[in-house]
Amino acid sequence: MVVFFSGQTIRIINMDETDGSLDNTNGQRGGWKPMVFYAPNVGGGGTQANKSSYSSTIICGLNAEGKALPVYFRLKTSAKTQEREKFNLKFMEHARDVNCQFGHSQVKPFPCSFCLNDKAGMNAAKLEQYFYKTMLPLYPDLEDVPRKRVIVKVDSGPGRMHLPMLASLQLKGLCVVPGLPNSTSKTRETDQNYGPFKTHYRGNLLDLLQARFEKRKTITINDLPLIVFGGTDPATGIELILPLNLFSTKSSVFWHGRNVETFLLPCRH
Repeated sequence: MVVFFSGQTIRIINMDETDGSLDNTNGQRGGWKPMVFYAPNVGGGGTQANKSSYSSTIICGLNAEGKALPVYFRLKTSAKTQEREKFNLKFMEHARDVNCQFGHSQVKPFPCSFCLNDKAGMNAAKLEQYFYKTMLPLYPDLEDVPRKRVIVKVDSGPGRMHLPMLASLQLKGLCVVPGLPNSTSKTRETDQNYGPFKTHYRGNLLDLLQARFEKRKTITINDLPLIVFGGTDPATGIELILPLNLFSTKSSVFWHGRNVETFLLPCRH
């Protein structure tokens, strides 16, 4: 029998990353396509497709209590120096915060974060930056003592076995547990959430694409939060679902920070 002390389930985190592609012509993006019935001897019409080479990295997950982590976007930039990097504020128009407690004394909103690099990918340095800039602020009470530590379970991707990073984080009380190669397909802690998330992400991308094509408009990287968080597209009026609600198994966790009156979004269990 496994016994969890009070407040310990919020200190066990399953974290994973996925591909935030705007290309819906490639079927190797995760998720499940909807079932379609067709007659092989009857010709059918074609559907619109968005062919894009742009791909970002999205990091999200949840703790053992079922509360979602703030979403982290790693975007691509062609700038060679930090001074020349540019960011369009329209990207944040549909971004939402996570309303949760983590290691704080009360429930509070936590914003999503973003970072830029030339490939929009993760390596040891960028992963360490994510832990220090995004993960540690969630637990101000973090210490390397019993009942104050935090466990973060990750897959076997790039940078997970960087020993200096693992050692420095463990001294602070953040114990990163890298998985064995291909082990997430067996344990499936995050697959249970990422499967439906990727399915709804693909559905939102397709719905938004078709609505934009009817208006002779295209999809840009600024539409990525709209696809991830859902909402109303101001260009077409189409309503997209909220895939990230699937990351919460209990109470409502998302709130919309752009309105004067803050409100919680209902969660689908």
